[in-house]
Amino acid sequence: MNTLELLALAAGVSALAGLNLYLTVFAAGLAVRLQWVELPQALAALQILGHPAVLTAAGVMVLVEFIADKVPWFDSLWDGLHTLIRPLGAAWLSAGMAAQADPALAVIAALLGGSVALTTHTGKAGVRLAANTSPEPVSNSLLSLIEDGIVLGGLWLIVAYPWVAAALAAAAVLAAAWVVPWAVRCLRMHAGLLRLWFAGPHGAESASLPLSWRQRLDVAAGGPSPLLRAEPAYIVSARGVPAFSSGAAVAVEGRLGWTGARRALLLPAGDLEIHVQQRLWFDEISWFSPSLRQGLCLRVRRGRGEAVARWTATARPVGFGAG
Repeated sequence: MNTLELLALAAGVSALAGLNLYLTVFAAGLAVRLQWVELPQALAALQILGHPAVLTAAGVMVLVEFIADKVPWFDSLWDGLHTLIRPLGAAWLSAGMAAQADPALAVIAALLGGSVALTTHTGKAGVRLAANTSPEPVSNSLLSLIEDGIVLGGLWLIVAYPWVAAALAAAAVLAAAWVVPWAVRCLRMHAGLLRLWFAGPHGAESASLPLSWRQRLDVAAGGPSPLLRAEPAYIVSARGVPAFSSGAAVAVEGRLGWTGARRALLLPAGDLEIHVQQRLWFDEISWFSPSLRQGLCLRVRRGRGEAVARWTATARPVGFGAG
């Protein structure tokens, strides 16, 4: 097995470990133990995966993760706990694959494996966190089963068609890397909403908008406009704004909207269709303007949704976060 093949194998296994480390170890160890695969001399160190103690420990954790992965919100806590475990486990597996080769190659394989696993893990964690905010209860279990199927199918591909598996792993890592910024924003949003929730009614950080937010608001308003009300808010969906960006829900004369570091969006206050939904630690607000055929979906501190959603342009000026 040459160096390129070894690194491709390490990347493929690590991508799967980033999704489910325990299932990857258990399935690979079972295949070794039952002699479903014959390891080449270069991978002899992986024989340890078939040891009864390793199989037992991995099997127990597979069962634990199978249950934990199906419970809304607990699955995100589980992912958080495994932010270091999965990349480190993948690095260990990758180093083991190169243990019979040059020690420098083992270090390179470990670095590659850890990085690949961290990328797929972060993508998975972000998708799961976003799924937890959806109203239907099926997505968590479905995503978990899909991930388990990907791990088992990926291991089979690695054995049967290694270069196909390597190509798919590369594509998966690129896709995960594309998702990572979105996932990081999602994680930051929930961390910010939790902080606001724990801070309570006095959790606002400032008495005014940051300068860049204010400048974007003035551009959207067509010039300087008195700020009537403002509340820390994260945007979920709106035209031209990255999902989960931080900013503030705002009220100016005759209009309601949102402003952030990159852009502000305003809607006429008089004809808005309003919907508010209370979630675990935040409220979700939807404003839709039939005349403009445009809407905003925002998330604010829990307990503030109804008040923010029904701001009027005639409200007296108040401080940031009040109201």
